[in-house]
Amino acid sequence: MGRKLPPGEAERRAAERKRATFSGERYKTYDTSQGYGNAADWASMAAAFLNGDVTFDFEFTVNPKKRTTTNNPDLDILGLDATPTDFATLKKAYRRAVLAAFSAAGSNDTSPEYVNAFRKITLVFEKLKRQHRW
Repeated sequence: MGRKLPPGEAERRAAERKRATFSGERYKTYDTSQGYGNAADWASMAAAFLNGDVTFDFEFTVNPKKRTTTNNPDLDILGLDATPTDFATLKKAYRRAVLAAFSAAGSNDTSPEYVNAFRKITLVFEKLKRQHRW
């Protein structure tokens, strides 16, 4: 048998539960007409951020990052401006490129475009890893 609650405690708890729930009047969705975007916009922005194509300042406005292409297509595939000096930098670029390809394919790891991009990114990663003997 449970403890009896003090007078008014049951009502206080019920009011707290009602306040903390995501009921219709409490949970408001944002209005996309104000420029907050939709799911596709958010996914493309996340992919651009992971690619290193954009940066965010403290007010969360987008500042396009000037990225120059190199003469080395392998570095362009991994989104690098120069040959990495250590394995950690190479691995970070590899993970970003794979995640960007995954996001671009609609988070479907069986889609042909993702499989081809993943193979290409992995081949470049392995090639650079062998070249530097990491």
